[in-house]
Amino acid sequence: MKNNVLAGIEDKGQLSCHKVVIHLMWYHVQDCIPDIERLIRIEASGGAVVFGGGAHMAPAKEMTKKEIEEKARHLILKYSQDYVKDTARYRLVFPSRPSLGVSDYAPKHCPKQMCLCQFIDKVYFLNLYSAKIIIFLSLVDLSKDHGVTSTQ
Repeated sequence: MKNNVLAGIEDKGQLSCHKVVIHLMWYHVQDCIPDIERLIRIEASGGAVVFGGGAHMAPAKEMTKKEIEEKARHLILKYSQDYVKDTARYRLVFPSRPSLGVSDYAPKHCPKQMCLCQFIDKVYFLNLYSAKIIIFLSLVDLSKDHGVTSTQ
């Protein structure tokens, strides 16, 4: 990270042939760190409000600035492998015209593809929030099932 180089290893092997491709990518990670830290602070504060009810999905936990920086660094190291592989496979390129589809993200730090902070938002934070919403909705359904209903 300190030399602005991300590496990704891709297995190209078929059966007994074990071919490995190492992708090295120059990337200025410093642009994405503040956005990842912001997402971590949002997660630590309990995330988004569900249905405008005023209740957070999870209790807020206090994190120091150092803990936030360490978690941001950890997430960058954890997801940079997948980011480099998806970049090499052209999976993160924004559609160039409407007939090719629409992206959920607008260009941020990379003009033609999703940047690292957007990738981490998509694969880590959105999956985390989706899982919490599913758990929340299943708890709501369980509470409805235990309600008393009368039939005549």
